[in-house]
Amino acid sequence: MISINIETPYIQPPRLPLWEWVEQNIVLSLRQPVARGSYGYYRTDMVPYARGIFDALEDPSLTRVTVVKGAQLGLTLLGYCWVCYCISQDPDPVLIVMPNADIARSKSQQNMMPLIEDSPTVAAQLTTDPDDFKKSEYILRRCAVNWIGANSPANLASRASRYLLLDETEKYPVNVKDEAGAVWLALERAKTFEDFMKVLETSTPVAEHGHISQSYLEGDRRQYNVPCARCGKPFVIDFKRDFKFNTKVKSKRVDEIARDAFIECPSCNKKLNDDDKERMVDDGKWVAEAKTIDPKHATFKLPSWYAKWVTIAQVVQNFLQSKDDPSRLQNFVNSTCGDWWREPPKKEISLAAIRDRQTKHVYAQGVVPTSDDCVLLGTTDIQQSHLVFHVYALTLRAHYLIDNGYLAVIDDIDEQLMQRSYIDDAGRELFVTKVLLDTGYDTMKAYEYALRHPYIMPIKGEKGSKTRQTKPVAPSRIESFPNGKLFGGKRSLTLFHIHPHFFKDQLSSAINSSGEVGIFFHKGIDSEFMKQMTGEVLKETKPDKYGKTELYWEVVRRPQDDFDCGQYSFAARHLAQNTLMKLDRMTTKRRELDLQEKAGNDTPSTEETPEAQAAGIGIMDDLSVDPESVSLT
Repeated sequence: MISINIETPYIQPPRLPLWEWVEQNIVLSLRQPVARGSYGYYRTDMVPYARGIFDALEDPSLTRVTVVKGAQLGLTLLGYCWVCYCISQDPDPVLIVMPNADIARSKSQQNMMPLIEDSPTVAAQLTTDPDDFKKSEYILRRCAVNWIGANSPANLASRASRYLLLDETEKYPVNVKDEAGAVWLALERAKTFEDFMKVLETSTPVAEHGHISQSYLEGDRRQYNVPCARCGKPFVIDFKRDFKFNTKVKSKRVDEIARDAFIECPSCNKKLNDDDKERMVDDGKWVAEAKTIDPKHATFKLPSWYAKWVTIAQVVQNFLQSKDDPSRLQNFVNSTCGDWWREPPKKEISLAAIRDRQTKHVYAQGVVPTSDDCVLLGTTDIQQSHLVFHVYALTLRAHYLIDNGYLAVIDDIDEQLMQRSYIDDAGRELFVTKVLLDTGYDTMKAYEYALRHPYIMPIKGEKGSKTRQTKPVAPSRIESFPNGKLFGGKRSLTLFHIHPHFFKDQLSSAINSSGEVGIFFHKGIDSEFMKQMTGEVLKETKPDKYGKTELYWEVVRRPQDDFDCGQYSFAARHLAQNTLMKLDRMTTKRRELDLQEKAGNDTPSTEETPEAQAAGIGIMDDLSVDPESVSLT
């Protein structure tokens, strides 16, 4: 007879954190290409920063983890350990993507296959058929692991996988035989598993506009903070600020200068050596430094000097040997600092600055994120095959991008853009009132369209002949097409000439939070928008014979249509200044009335109501050639 004791039910043992499971189950044998002394069970005390990344990979609220890294940090091995955990503890299809198929096969044979075979818990998932364990594909007892090259669109598009390991993404081809980028092809396949998918992408960065750099900026930007060994205050070790060495002694060799180098705490200014650094790294913590647009995306950034086996002298010597050679210096920035390379312009719009402005006021595309009285203005840039458009909601002190995209033909401005309605925070339905149209390309078509639609304000970028800093918009009346043919019927247009860099400066200042107006971006902007918005940088000419220099904006990548639409929106703000001041007074008056109403005072208002403003009642619609008198409602 079987006796069952129901008073003491079976209690499942607590599940180990991922990094503890790895320490107890992953074995690094002599077959692994790891540092001497690292053989045996995997130990996170050698790489304390790995624990935070393991925790993120285990966090069920996260679906994507991005790691921007320097070299020699042991983070590639971290990815392989995570895959071992997945196939052993929570099996589902795994896809590992390398820059090409040869690298995939090599990494599989030299790194992953020995790791699986030498770790008993993971090896238990192997079948008895040796043909199931090949370089490019592991058919295991409960799941499969596939290794592919990023240059193979057929493999990328046909592999639905819950787990994705994307390694060295900066070496992936940008486009795969006229298809989308390799990263995006792989991500699309993981979406089959929706909230259960998990993606780990790691890479040494190259340029700010590379995939891994953009992915990092989209997330919460976690950096590894270490407590000072002297004062205890935490800080992120920064090469430019914290590494100290003396290069003024000409008699010393590079290795001698590097040997005397040290890290200086930015709080107490005490010297810190390699032993201090090692203890500090042991006690470090990952700290998020930004709000993320996607709460399911965690991003990490780690330079090489956090590795215990990388000394302060090695970092400094590497820099001193690289600083006079641009290509070697870029390699130092990428591989040692774990940072992207930047050319040093006088002023630029960075991806980080755009993301910062986006996270300061989070709102959806197509929404007016304010209850203040505002005016909606459009800007358009004609291209050969399409039109780029932006829609901004403007108040006296705020500049909201609420919509952007493409129009197929110019007639879509009237048939689509002007028909769209946008709801503000007060529940009012608003429409675009004026559209600035760049006439630089296909001028004939632009003029014809402007003649038929009075809400169109034709603009033209100038090189400085008609405009100046004190008068950045110069209107002129035109009565003929570029070929000299008259418009006819006594018709004319007001063409607004735009200063070559005045409004670019304003756009840059607003994004970099140094201007009087705050600009904000809806959360639907994509990577292409980001690239185009950063398509120009401000540079300085070489001094002439009198020592005089001039500043100019230089195109660093094309297309930059979104940048142009952005600067035109500040030209629209300039023209709408009188209207914006009036709307600001209306907002103030409305708030006063609301307070009076709450206090029980129902005194009627003699000013225009917000409802009247929304309907365009009582505000002049004057298109005079004097820009100070133009009302854009």
